[in-house]
Amino acid sequence: PDLVRIGNWQASAGHEQTMALLRMADPPTAIFCSNDRMAVGAYEAIKELGLRIPQDISVMGYDDQEIARHLTPPLTTLILPHREMGAWAFETAQEDMAAPGKRRQFPLVKLECTLVERGSVGPPRVASRDEAVWGGRVDVP
Repeated sequence: PDLVRIGNWQASAGHEQTMALLRMADPPTAIFCSNDRMAVGAYEAIKELGLRIPQDISVMGYDDQEIARHLTPPLTTLILPHREMGAWAFETAQEDMAAPGKRRQFPLVKLECTLVERGSVGPPRVASRDEAVWGGRVDVP
């Protein structure tokens, strides 16, 4: 729970929440962002601190926006299944129209997303025996 942060889907939230994560005594070695726009903000925060993606910290986005392939390194992300989401919504609406006034609860629906592997994810950095974990050495404002 300490690693879950709430944002507003904008790059500024990605930056702010990444800085908060990196201020932790034991910062994460990877960050999964709720969308690619927030990942842009995470990239900015990580680079401001002089850290490298993915050598020091991995970043992953979600929704495969155009910007994802233009970041340095290109962002690993997931493609939203827009067609499947639309089909589910249409079928659900048709069922609701066939039974007007019937109140129903929607089950949890899981739709598979396609992984787009790019350059922003790698194995966690291993500290040498003479140094602390990188997060302890970074001066985060």
